[in-house]
Amino acid sequence: MKQKNLTIMGLLLVTVLLGTGAGINESIRVGAGEVRDKDLSTVNGSINIGDDAQINGECSTVNGSIKVGSDAMVENLATVNGGIHVGVGTVVDKDVTVVNGSITMDSGSQAGEVSNINGRIKLHGAQVAGDISTVNGDVDLEDGSRVGGDIIIQKNKGKNHRDAPLKITLDGDSVVEGSIIVKADFEVEVHLTNGGRVMGRIEGAEVIEK
Repeated sequence: MKQKNLTIMGLLLVTVLLGTGAGINESIRVGAGEVRDKDLSTVNGSINIGDDAQINGECSTVNGSIKVGSDAMVENLATVNGGIHVGVGTVVDKDVTVVNGSITMDSGSQAGEVSNINGRIKLHGAQVAGDISTVNGDVDLEDGSRVGGDIIIQKNKGKNHRDAPLKITLDGDSVVEGSIIVKADFEVEVHLTNGGRVMGRIEGAEVIEK
């Protein structure tokens, strides 16, 4: 997902949530094993989904975090100004998207695509079927994580300066099946350690192997 699309997503998410019955100034909690056949959305509140829960709809919030327990099933996760944590073995059928926040995916979890602006992306033994896309955020793949598409560092149309290089780390036999593509103007380092590898090409980044 491109930076423009991420920014538009954030603005649209605010507008849609305010106009379609989303909760305001309240958090949403889904109990372990519970099934919800509708979208979950809120403004100024977090979403907490318990172990083995199933959400047949989108989960989205503005000014709040989303936390999903283990072995759950959800369709889509999105937040503006908050992080997302996907628990062990949980399947996100579509995408995980954040504007201004981090994304963490635990062992055995899966997602379609992962994208964010201004936040770290961490995969601990997780799988992303498509691309990982970020603006101004480090990317860590550990413990045999796998990305089926590309890792794309998008151009920051605002501030292009960083005090330190953006780092992409592939550790512990983690694999990017596609390429690493840097569109940004700042320095990017790709660290390949303990069997981490990229099957495609690496464009616009310094490669450091250990």
